[in-house]
Amino acid sequence: MAQNRSTYEIFGERLKELRIQKGLSQQQLANMVHMSRRTIALYEKAMVKPRLKNVERLINFFGVSSDYMLGLSHERHISPGVAELIQECKELSEEQQGIILAILKVMKHLNNGNADPNKIAILAPRWIRHQIYRMLGL
Repeated sequence: MAQNRSTYEIFGERLKELRIQKGLSQQQLANMVHMSRRTIALYEKAMVKPRLKNVERLINFFGVSSDYMLGLSHERHISPGVAELIQECKELSEEQQGIILAILKVMKHLNNGNADPNKIAILAPRWIRHQIYRMLGL
């Protein structure tokens, strides 16, 4: 992503790209998402700031993430598992989220073939380390 493009420009480019990939005219898309053709055209040209409800309609229609549409990510989709994880974490305290993050870091470390107890000690709180050591037979 070029840094000199605005969020609106990226949004417009991605909107046009997705519309064309689906083989839709601006009018066809507008009809399907209950907007005017003019609104779609203005969004694609980055002439107006998209309304939040319209952004939501478009991301739902195309099945892409808001981060992708706004140029914050190159990933179009969030897997159902990641989406569920995010939703569940939103309901946890900041401290609990930190514990989940520590567990994820350790799991990533283990997935990379690293069972080094010293690295695990750095990445995980004591009670998590104990469970991991038991799992690894250390």
